Amino acid sequence: MNIKALVVMMLVAVAVVAIVLWSKNNTYTPPSPIVVSPTQVNSGQKQTYVCPGKEWVDCMPGPGKGARPECEPEYLDWATENCPGFNGAAY
Repeated sequence: MNIKALVVMMLVAVAVVAIVLWSKNNTYTPPSPIVVSPTQVNSGQKQTYVCPGKEWVDCMPGPGKGARPECEPEYLDWATENCPGFNGAAY
């Protein structure tokens, strides 16, 4: 094997290692919903929801928890249909 072929093989090996290391640090992570609770925009009685920031919404009843709009059936139905990765309410 001549020296040119050896140098080319070494350069290819270094390039492969560089690509593998780069890809481990630059993996694509899909965006996740950010807002935790629904919001209501009062423009002509139109209600606008945003996806919860987690897989489950805590709807466990208890003292001091009060009304939680993210536990309303209308919101839970909307979030189940429109939010990727949302699994529903936890009771």
